[in-house]
Amino acid sequence: MKKISRFWLLGLALGFAPGFAGDELDAILSKYYAAIGDVAKLKDVKSVLVRGAVKTHSNQMPFSLMVKGKMCRVDWRTPDGVQIVQIFDGKRGWEFNPMLGQVEPTPLDERVVKKLTFLTDLNPLVGWRQKGHTVTYQGAEKIDGELVHRVFLKTAQRMGRTFYFSNKTGLPVMFADRSSYQKGKDVLSKVIAYQKVDGIRYLKTFYTGSRDACATGKLTPGEYKLYREVNYETIKLNPELPEFLFCIEETRASLETAHRQ
Repeated sequence: MKKISRFWLLGLALGFAPGFAGDELDAILSKYYAAIGDVAKLKDVKSVLVRGAVKTHSNQMPFSLMVKGKMCRVDWRTPDGVQIVQIFDGKRGWEFNPMLGQVEPTPLDERVVKKLTFLTDLNPLVGWRQKGHTVTYQGAEKIDGELVHRVFLKTAQRMGRTFYFSNKTGLPVMFADRSSYQKGKDVLSKVIAYQKVDGIRYLKTFYTGSRDACATGKLTPGEYKLYREVNYETIKLNPELPEFLFCIEETRASLETAHRQ
């Protein structure tokens, strides 16, 4: 369950998406900004509440994702009704996972904390230079007959992600991340659908899987295997999210109360 929760957490971050050089960078980013909608409004988004579900061939796991400023919280509900909570309070990361026998808040390791930190950046592309991120253009190729531009993002927190931008729509059609728990493997996600929320385009559905990395370290995006289907069922922008939701002690107390009931 610990590996699964980390794997699914990685998938969540994909919904919220880098340095090209010169004119090519400007052209691709301009097309991307136009495709996602109102960039000015996106800059004003300070909090987000996402509700959805991760499906496999055998079960479904509902989740909620809350982001406020530099804080982040992910709640999972297992098919057996067990609640798993991961919290980043802006400085530290904690987990409550009864499936692992945890009865007290357990510090998250650095890799998971980095993923939670990544989730707090609602779109790394917007203002990426000011945020200290770097982007590298890795060339063009075809995926399922469609011309795409491959772009590698490295955040200031040293999180890496490869994007495959459609030459036609300007939107990513795939994402790839290096797995944090399976050495030499990548997690690849294929976008199925987008949705618009208050004039801004976000992911709606994507498939997430893993496969062996190529010997060269480059990706072969035409070869992917379906492991998870992630659905963002509802997205609310700038909701009121009380500070206690991101407080470790408050969360522990509420979980203990729910367990007694």
